[in-house]
Amino acid sequence: MLAIEDQFVSTTQIMNVVNLAKQTGILIFYEDRTETKPYAELIFERGKLLFATIRNRPDDLVSILLRAGKLNDLQAHHIRLRFHAATDKSMAIQLIAANFVTKRDIVNSVRQHTIEIALDLLGWDRGTVKFNQNPPTLQDRVFVAIELGNLLVESSKPTQEQVELEKRLPDLDQVIRFNPASVESLEPLRLSTVMWRILGYANAKLSIRQIGALCNITDTEIRRMVIEMLDAKLIKIVQPEAESDENRRMNFLQKMGIKRERMRQIEQQAYSQVHQPRVSIG
Repeated sequence: MLAIEDQFVSTTQIMNVVNLAKQTGILIFYEDRTETKPYAELIFERGKLLFATIRNRPDDLVSILLRAGKLNDLQAHHIRLRFHAATDKSMAIQLIAANFVTKRDIVNSVRQHTIEIALDLLGWDRGTVKFNQNPPTLQDRVFVAIELGNLLVESSKPTQEQVELEKRLPDLDQVIRFNPASVESLEPLRLSTVMWRILGYANAKLSIRQIGALCNITDTEIRRMVIEMLDAKLIKIVQPEAESDENRRMNFLQKMGIKRERMRQIEQQAYSQVHQPRVSIG
């Protein structure tokens, strides 16, 4: 029986125990101590990491291939319509047969998906962590067995890509703005769904770090995509744009549940009452 007291050990230490004890089970990460909001799960078999899931990051095969750049948005849309009832395993076979992707594409994409989530969770410092020795079945999923020892060793040192990305974009607290002059260059580019979302948030108000959190991607991923869009001149780094007093006031009122239109009506009524003509009776 594997007992874990999460308040005394880190995720790295837990994974070391799972690796050394060759444990099979599921490691569940909760955002609070009531264990009512699971945030992520890591599934192990005999000490190897098989699969990972995290909230707000779709983990079906098409979504994984789309994020890895092996499919574009149009291909993903048609595949979902055509194979909507297929399991991930049967879909993988059909995608390979139809020459959409290769077996290597699928293996590398699933491996990348699993490793990225696992690395994100190594720094987990909130809520609770619980190990359940009755993992869910993965018979309909595509998964790749990953040696935990190698993963833990690699996690302790930055990759060459991370070093280069941090050199190019060291400060994630900078803000970005969409470059209107790049509209014509959008046509030949194949932007992923996440990159379109980044463009939507490029409003000179949110930092790159905040945009990454909203898109639920890692620092490495947001750096990679922002640098790619900077190189394509789709966005530019600018000074933060101050929010006007009017917008700040309206946003506060909306948070309080008062709609903008209703607030305008209230203001007009107040104005008319203050400025209405006074009638004196002589």
